Amino acid sequence: MSEPLSVASDPLLAALRDSYGYNSFRPQQRETIEHVLDGGDALVLMPTGGGKSLCYQLPAILTDGLTVVVSPLIALMHDQVTALQRAGANARYLNSTQSPMETAEVERQVVDGSVKLLYVAPERVNTDRFRNLLEQRNPSLIAIDEAHCISEWGHEFRPDYRVLRRLTERFVDVPTVACTATATPQVQRDIVDQLDRPRMQTYITSFMRENLTLRILPKRKAVDRLAARLKQVSAGAAIVYSQSRRSTEETAARLRQHGYKAEHYHAGMNGRDRHGVQDRFLSGQTPVICATIAFGMGIDKPDIRLVAHLDMPPSIESYYQETGRAGRDGQPSECLLFYTKGVWHQQMFFINQLTDDGERQQRINRLRTMMSFSEQSQCRWASILQYFGEQPASAHCDHCDNCLGEETIEVEAESPQLVDPDDPPAPPGDDDSRPLTAEEDRLYEALRQERSRLASNEGVSAYIVASNRELADIARRRPRSIPELIEIKGIRHRKAARFGQPLLDVVAQHSQETVAAASEETAAGAQLTLETPPAAGPENWQHRFNALAEWRTLTSANERCDPSDLLTFAAMRQIAEHTPQSQDALSTVDGVGSLAIDRYADELALIVGVPTSPAQPPAEIESHDAPTRQSWETTLELFQSGHTLLAIAERRMLSPSTVAAHLVTAMRNGVDLDLGPALPSTNMVRAVRRLLSDDPDASVSDLHERLEFRLSRAELRLVEAYLRPPEVVED
Repeated sequence: MSEPLSVASDPLLAALRDSYGYNSFRPQQRETIEHVLDGGDALVLMPTGGGKSLCYQLPAILTDGLTVVVSPLIALMHDQVTALQRAGANARYLNSTQSPMETAEVERQVVDGSVKLLYVAPERVNTDRFRNLLEQRNPSLIAIDEAHCISEWGHEFRPDYRVLRRLTERFVDVPTVACTATATPQVQRDIVDQLDRPRMQTYITSFMRENLTLRILPKRKAVDRLAARLKQVSAGAAIVYSQSRRSTEETAARLRQHGYKAEHYHAGMNGRDRHGVQDRFLSGQTPVICATIAFGMGIDKPDIRLVAHLDMPPSIESYYQETGRAGRDGQPSECLLFYTKGVWHQQMFFINQLTDDGERQQRINRLRTMMSFSEQSQCRWASILQYFGEQPASAHCDHCDNCLGEETIEVEAESPQLVDPDDPPAPPGDDDSRPLTAEEDRLYEALRQERSRLASNEGVSAYIVASNRELADIARRRPRSIPELIEIKGIRHRKAARFGQPLLDVVAQHSQETVAAASEETAAGAQLTLETPPAAGPENWQHRFNALAEWRTLTSANERCDPSDLLTFAAMRQIAEHTPQSQDALSTVDGVGSLAIDRYADELALIVGVPTSPAQPPAEIESHDAPTRQSWETTLELFQSGHTLLAIAERRMLSPSTVAAHLVTAMRNGVDLDLGPALPSTNMVRAVRRLLSDDPDASVSDLHERLEFRLSRAELRLVEAYLRPPEVVED
């Protein structure tokens, strides 16, 4: 019996590990890649997030020569080129956003042989300039993304794609890879015919996405129902699709009234504003986007937990493609469609504008199929699979509302706006049978006062800040950091990011007062017992996971990259559960690339409680042998030894804001401290400088709000100390 292939003995697996951070291929990927490397043509049908692009990117990385990738969207080009460059591949694109000088520079690099992957739009392929470019450097591989656009039977037929046949005919001996997530058997045959590649081998994986739950709800009170579902969604992002630009703006505004950080996105916005929204969505700063359907194509964000349609898509293909943007990391996600029979008249208005009788009839047929799908009582996934020519394994999927036997979502029971936070005012004990102690009750009242202040300042209902039950749980558990706060039922990442730090500050202040009072009552020399961080055991994996999630959000914002480029959702869970004890062990985790290991291994080790070096034990959280040592001195020592703000916070079980305050205290005590490593980007420092110049008396809370929460309060405290060093206090 032969031994299984290892990374060392398998060049394909080694390339996958080095470039993408994965230890195994998904179904059909290896077979496709080997076929392409042998010079064959391939038609690749994989669901959104199934790894289609790897089937041409890895051959491009492994071989000499130029790979030409035809892609329909600028956003898709930009994101894939950025990801490839981060993986070490020299990728470039040519599109209409570039200046003539930038275009000429890319063309020069293509000719001199330094570019391995070149992304272009289909309309550029048929220009004389591009043909001349390929005459100077022939491609060794041709890849066509969104290949269903070639077929007039496809739901997104684009005439520009028809000219691609000239490219494949000109380079008849060059392997061609055509990729799509949505192609019926008829469309598959048409793609092969239109590209004139009769020997093209088809590689198909199942259209089933078992991590996606499909639900179709009545459109009545759609936004209220949506807000109720968003409250149940775990950490991640959401996309809400509407047909009209006006609807995207109104929906975003209403969701903000419900307490969600939402923005709109549509083609009527200028390019700068659209890019800003997209960047904030990718970095996690804006978790909810209300958009027209163009948004999401080319958005490589694996942790989208909910995709909602406020208007029914015109076809099964569109519905499958757009819902497929959820859960690309394989984690459970939800897809909502709000349906009304009135959609027939809305859609027919546009269909009747078409002058081609054949195209008009195709659209009508697709619309009828989509409406039938929305109204049926049978398994929704089985219907989708049958539509794409796949035989479902079962008529019951357990991943749609029909199979789960669900009715509708009761908005009245879930909508935050329908709950009065002050009725009844008594602290409840829903999640904890014991009543609050006297000390906890005092903290609870302090938290209620802070909640009222925050609600007044933000112009929202007090319930949006925190419910009575949540405040009571905070009083019982006394979280010291954002990850601990998120562990409390009802406190999600969005709420914690917006309101968490002021509530943590109240907890910290109350704890200090309690400790001070206890110190006065204890005998001389008595020592307080300090809590230690949770052990690195399996029972505490959720704590470590939350810490990793916050680190990923903050680091990706500073790096200006997608959080999943640092760690995938699955990688965070594996690290949290198994706490890899070395850099080698970390490298075996799926979803952690070589670049991430080289740059972040020490920080990850600190966060999960693993020593960064076997020769050095972790620093003590507090020294019981030196009771006179100040807490800020311990923080200072960790900071000066190279630990990040977040790593120190997790290590010492403090909030990042408290760690920042310790560093400012060190400066007041005369320590000449270089805050550079803890500062955000230069642009953000400049933004704070401008705000302080306009308003020298602005508080950290003022700055936090004016910067639209793009910096944490901890970061703002350090930036302020950097720009206006505190006065040294003389003894």
